[in-house]
Amino acid sequence: GTDDNVWMPDVPERPVVIVFENDVHCAVDGYAKLVGLREWQRVQTPYVTTVSCGDFVQGDVVGSVSHGENIVEIMNEVGYDVVALGNHEFDYGMTQMFRLTEALDASVVCANFRDLRTDDLPFPACRILRYGDVDIAYLGFTTTTTTTNVSPLTFRDENGNLIYDFMQESFFENAQRQIDAARAEGADYVVALAHLGDLERGEHASSINLIARTTGLDVVLDGHDHHIISDTLIYNREGAPVLLASTGTKFSHIGLLTLSTDGKFHSTLVPVGEAPKDEAIRVFVENVKEKAL
Repeated sequence: GTDDNVWMPDVPERPVVIVFENDVHCAVDGYAKLVGLREWQRVQTPYVTTVSCGDFVQGDVVGSVSHGENIVEIMNEVGYDVVALGNHEFDYGMTQMFRLTEALDASVVCANFRDLRTDDLPFPACRILRYGDVDIAYLGFTTTTTTTNVSPLTFRDENGNLIYDFMQESFFENAQRQIDAARAEGADYVVALAHLGDLERGEHASSINLIARTTGLDVVLDGHDHHIISDTLIYNREGAPVLLASTGTKFSHIGLLTLSTDGKFHSTLVPVGEAPKDEAIRVFVENVKEKAL
């Protein structure tokens, strides 16, 4: 730190670029653009990470015909690092959801999906990645509306007992606990990969409430409401600004979140038409589509 009384996080010696998307909903042609844009970032910095904020396995026949398996195959070829779960990841049932996440090479994170039989989290709450001396925690959150907007039987056993939930009652307390745990583990920065949406939904947490009712988040990358949000600041419980960004849906935009060498985050949304195309991924996706259709 610079001042004896003020704790300062480490700053990266080269910029960190986090390529992000949400709510792709099987718009698979966009993956070649995401990779093209990402490889261009890699020319400029060694610290490039690829993340998703969920809703990728459902939305078009290329996903539904294989119950999401075609999409996971493409995402593995693209090379994701950390992925959060959207409500639609549960559309094909719990067994298939676990099969898909098992097949995904990326780390799947979710801080608020709970197995009520054991009180455990089936997925780690967060994944910490290191960039030189800087540690960034990626913390996953899935909308608590999932239990109502997916077939309700998905989350119950054969006797009708609820066996999984998304911590609707204790969402914010749990979120704060998980943020604090990530900080305690040594995270210099905490980025939430959220699938919450920014609209009011009664007692269901939104990304805006997540920020307003906690401290310790630097950034929330959000999905679910398909809004295009670039570099918006929302104030946390202590009045500190937290960056909120979201890329729309179906790859209308690809997000770039940059942590610069002065320790500040900013985000840009690149319209998909302006992104370069990676030829190898384009061909791979075409082959998967042909096989599917």
